[in-house]
Amino acid sequence: LGNWQATQRDAQRLLRLGEKLTELSQRFQQVQLERSKCEQQEQEFQLKLGQLEEQHLHQNHLLQQTQERLHDKQRLLEQGRLIRDYEAARTQLQPNQPCPLCGSTEHPFVISNEIPSVEQEAELVEHLKQRCKEIDQELTNLQREQTQLKARSEVAHERSGQLQQETQKIQSAFDDVNSQIPAESVKLLADLVGIQMLYLSWQEQFQAMEQKLSAVEKLDGIRRQLQEEQIVLQNKRAELKEKQAALNERQKLHQQQQEDLEKQAKEQQQLVLQLQESWQEQAQAVGSAEEAAEPESLLASLQEKWQAFQKQQQAEDREGPELSQRRQRLERDQATLGQQEQQQQSLVEEQQQELAKLQLLQQQRLKILEHPDPKALEQEQLSQLQAYQEQQAASRRSFEEKSQVLQQEQQRLQWMEEEYARGQQEHMQNQEELLFALQTLGYASIAEAEMGCLDSIEAEELNQQDQQLNQRLSISRHDLGNEQMRRASLEQEAYTQAEEELQAQLEQLRQQQDELSQQLGGVQVQLEKDAELRQNQRTLTDQIEKQQQEHRRWASLSELIGSADGTKFSRFAQSLTLAHLVNLANRHLQKLSDRYQLQKRQGACVEMDIVDRYQADAVRSLESLSGGETFLVSLALALGLSDLARRNHPIDSLFIDEGFGTLDVDTLDTALAALETLQAGGKTIGIISHVEALKERLTTQIQVRKNDSGNSALAVIPKPLAENRHKPFVSS
Repeated sequence: LGNWQATQRDAQRLLRLGEKLTELSQRFQQVQLERSKCEQQEQEFQLKLGQLEEQHLHQNHLLQQTQERLHDKQRLLEQGRLIRDYEAARTQLQPNQPCPLCGSTEHPFVISNEIPSVEQEAELVEHLKQRCKEIDQELTNLQREQTQLKARSEVAHERSGQLQQETQKIQSAFDDVNSQIPAESVKLLADLVGIQMLYLSWQEQFQAMEQKLSAVEKLDGIRRQLQEEQIVLQNKRAELKEKQAALNERQKLHQQQQEDLEKQAKEQQQLVLQLQESWQEQAQAVGSAEEAAEPESLLASLQEKWQAFQKQQQAEDREGPELSQRRQRLERDQATLGQQEQQQQSLVEEQQQELAKLQLLQQQRLKILEHPDPKALEQEQLSQLQAYQEQQAASRRSFEEKSQVLQQEQQRLQWMEEEYARGQQEHMQNQEELLFALQTLGYASIAEAEMGCLDSIEAEELNQQDQQLNQRLSISRHDLGNEQMRRASLEQEAYTQAEEELQAQLEQLRQQQDELSQQLGGVQVQLEKDAELRQNQRTLTDQIEKQQQEHRRWASLSELIGSADGTKFSRFAQSLTLAHLVNLANRHLQKLSDRYQLQKRQGACVEMDIVDRYQADAVRSLESLSGGETFLVSLALALGLSDLARRNHPIDSLFIDEGFGTLDVDTLDTALAALETLQAGGKTIGIISHVEALKERLTTQIQVRKNDSGNSALAVIPKPLAENRHKPFVSS
């Protein structure tokens, strides 16, 4: 009965110890899990700090570029203001006459009429100043965020250190409980604890697998939805290709029309000259200089307007290819003007024919003097000439009206150029804001963000589709603007055309406008669909990243749990000890040689490598070191091991057996200087060596000498005695 009661007490005691071990094991797992989270948070904070540092550098570079651009624009603004101040003097300049200010006979600004726009430059300077303020504010925000992340990283690091101390306390408690358990009961208790831990591990893994299965089902549904949307996009892409081909044909037609109009514009000057010559011949034929004065003044006025139009067209040509589309509208008006001039030329030709008839009649009258009424015939010819002059005046009025329309179109073109410049500025600002937003998400450029959302093939296809859509949108807007301008031009010319023809043309233009509006709406819908697909892709990417983080967390937990026999935990503890030893040894190795540094091998628990800093931090094996380098590394490890063991058991003595013979003079001095530093710190260092150069550096020597009798004698000789070669005072 007594034995049974004692056995029962032992069993109850073992159960209590087992429960305590279970609690310690659970607490150990919780601490390890929390420590893993802290380390992961610290790594994330460091990664974010690196990204913020890159953003900070980029913003500094952007601020520098913006400031340089602001300086250039301010300089251009000052120059523009100076040029504008000279506008009054510029209007007084005459061709081939010296300038009263500089004396030059060439006046390029008067010829080209290219006066810088001071207002636009001032607006751009204000915009750049505002942009500099915004970038400066962004830099301040980045610095504030960096400070916050550093503080959070320090908190996570401190918490990780506290958890490490708590882990050591739990390990000590494990050792205390294990010491209270009899040896014959250890195996049984370990099996019970292992079974319980295995059950908990299986339960957690089962829950994790259920969550992953649910996530996989959601991803599969999203994948099917994306496949359906991809099919729809392919169909839309085929339709867009067909419409693109049609637009290309229309663009070729517009280009051909532009070439024809340019050819007609070159012929207009010749027509004006021919018209002037014809009027002069007519005036000579009639014999009245006064009657020819009015056509000559009309032709001079037309020629001046034509030269002004040519100068304006040359100025527009120098504006660059971005004005070519707007110049087409002016060329349409020019074509209309050419038609009026052709009508005028036809009238001139008719007048020339009439003059030829008049000359023929005059010759006949000279031959036949018996004409019944020569004055009546002359009066009739004068009436016809007056009618022709009235037609010429009507043509001149028509030309003046067309010139007014042309001037209005030029003003409208200038307004559209200003709108285009403002649009360009807004586009650049939007590009910079988009790039900054992408950089906050970890992308270096817009192209990298697009490639991060899709694979290379789909991204390239979507990029091409986006470019095609933008081109089509631009072409459609351009065509729409052309059609609107054309409709306005047709409305101006409505008084010369029949009402039915104008109604038909107006209806056709409205249909074309409706078609272009429909195409524009379709393109905008496709762009919105593309943006929605990109957003879905980013959402899927975020979900995948979250699942990967969850997988890494569970994998880390699986690694921390270890095995049932304690092998993993033992290797883990050895790995931590080795890492600490490498850290301590590197402190001593830095004093011995700045070339090498020890590091723990990746993927191995108790193996080390050497880092060669003179070879771009190349990682080498310890076996590749020479004899002298191996000695220095071994000495550093020995000193590090001494520091590691000193926490529990102070080690005040260090003995080194040989190894100095492989060192050169400089390395030997470095090693001895390090040993002297340790000796000054209170350590007793013993060296066994045959190197003669060591004798001068050792303060106390123990020499072994052989006597004549065959025995050996030991002598402890201080440095002054060693130098005088005194006899040993201790022998055996």
